[in-house]
Amino acid sequence: MISQDNVGLRYEFISNKYNNPKWFKLIYPESRFKHLWDNLMMFLVIYTVMYAPYRTAFMSYSSSDILFLFETVTDLLLFIDIFITLLTPFERVDGSLECNHLKIRANYIFGAFLFDIIAILPTQIFEKLFEGTMPSLDFSHQ
Repeated sequence: MISQDNVGLRYEFISNKYNNPKWFKLIYPESRFKHLWDNLMMFLVIYTVMYAPYRTAFMSYSSSDILFLFETVTDLLLFIDIFITLLTPFERVDGSLECNHLKIRANYIFGAFLFDIIAILPTQIFEKLFEGTMPSLDFSHQ
């Protein structure tokens, strides 16, 4: 099992004994930072899945620059999450951590990477670019 020793708010890096490049520091998956980051990502993904389709179908974007800024920051944070995921070891079947950067990268790219790329597509920017050129079903004024 994964040890819970020395879990604090700081970034917890795992020692470099797996032939990883010297600059390659791994983030301990049970660290407090990683837990806080995962909770933030969960909130942003729930927002993206629940509210963004509603907003796209029933709201006008020209009314809220704050909403546009929030969604742009959300996309940026989801982009940063890709790099954090690439620095986080995963748990093997036997309960030990896989710390080899090539295996971590392969596990992520053949796993959730495609879904993460789709999630960070900046739909709000596309909507701003094509605003007024596409017919819409605006039911907000009924």
